Amino acid sequence: MPDLVYGAVAEYLRDRFGGLLDAQKFDRSIGTTVGLAADRDPERVFLLLINLSANDIFVAPDTVPSTTHGIRLAANGGGFSTSVRDDGVLPSLEWNAIANAAASSLYVLTCKRDTLTGKVRG
Repeated sequence: MPDLVYGAVAEYLRDRFGGLLDAQKFDRSIGTTVGLAADRDPERVFLLLINLSANDIFVAPDTVPSTTHGIRLAANGGGFSTSVRDDGVLPSLEWNAIANAAASSLYVLTCKRDTLTGKVRG
C-alpha cells in the first residue's frame, strides 16, 4: 500500500485540485494488437507512460494507434507525460497502445483525485 503524503504537499494538492490525490503504478504488457494503456478517468490529473521494453510502443488517446499514427515511445525508456495543468483534458482520456513486437512492457503512473478515502497517497 502506498505511503500517505503529509504537510505542505498535501495542503498544496488539496488547494489546487479540490481534494487529495492518489498515485497508482502498474505495468501493462503491450502486443502487436491495440491494447489499453490507461482507461478513461475524469478524476485523473496526471499520466506518465514509460516504455520498458526493447521494442517501440505507440500510444494515442481515444483512438487506435499504429506505427504511423500516435506518439512513439522509443525502446528502453522512451516516455510521455501529460498533466491537467499543461494539457487540459488529455490525462483523463482513454489511452491505447500498440508495439512493434509482442510482450512489450509499459510502465504506467497515474495521479487522480481520491474521492473515496480523502487521503493523499504517493
